[in-house]
Amino acid sequence: MRRLLIDSGNSRVKWGWGGESGVESTAVVDAEQLEQLPEYWRRQSAPNQVWMVNSAGQQREQQLQQWVQQCWALQPQIIQSAEQWGALTNGYANPQQLGVDRWLGMVAAWQRTKGAFCLIDCGTAVTLDFVDTDGEHQGGLILPAVGSTLQTLLQRAPHLKAHYREGQHQLLLGRTTEEALKAAEHGVGLMLNEVLVQLESRYGLFGVWLTGGAAEKIQQELSAEAEVASELVLEGVDLWASS
Repeated sequence: MRRLLIDSGNSRVKWGWGGESGVESTAVVDAEQLEQLPEYWRRQSAPNQVWMVNSAGQQREQQLQQWVQQCWALQPQIIQSAEQWGALTNGYANPQQLGVDRWLGMVAAWQRTKGAFCLIDCGTAVTLDFVDTDGEHQGGLILPAVGSTLQTLLQRAPHLKAHYREGQHQLLLGRTTEEALKAAEHGVGLMLNEVLVQLESRYGLFGVWLTGGAAEKIQQELSAEAEVASELVLEGVDLWASS
């Protein structure tokens, strides 16, 4: 079984090939050069299936669907966030409100860890999600990218604007998009380190996973030990497809 795996984000589209050997031959294109994708894909051997996660809006989703159909006459399988995957439980009050890239990243991290972990995805937004030893997602945070600002984040990811509310929140982690945005006005590195300390005091030791384009940069800013897993979201897509 040869599967094309697609992770479509606001800043770039990443893809790779999945199957019995796991995820391999990954590549990425920035959103500004997206028109190059069909030409590249036409040079590849045809997949049996195409599985996709999309965080960049309906227009992007339709565009990628059209290109897949033009290249291989296939209909992509679009993955949505779910309430559960095995023992892993989505902690959001509305499970589908959780970004599907965050959900699939947690699926892959849970498969690797089978224990408590914190996943930090370093893309257009820096997201943090914590899962306890029982696989219960305790919520997350949404922060601007390194070197960016809250206003830039809201411009590049306009679907977040409707959820942002000024004011103080007392919850450590959010179980809705609105709650997850509560810390977005703080410095990213400072906020991540503060949250990791608070999580350890509450839950004890846990693993820290980093993924996304700025993972190595953020790794240098963390006081905690963290492991970079560049293909974590695509791993999650492949696990979801194979299950």
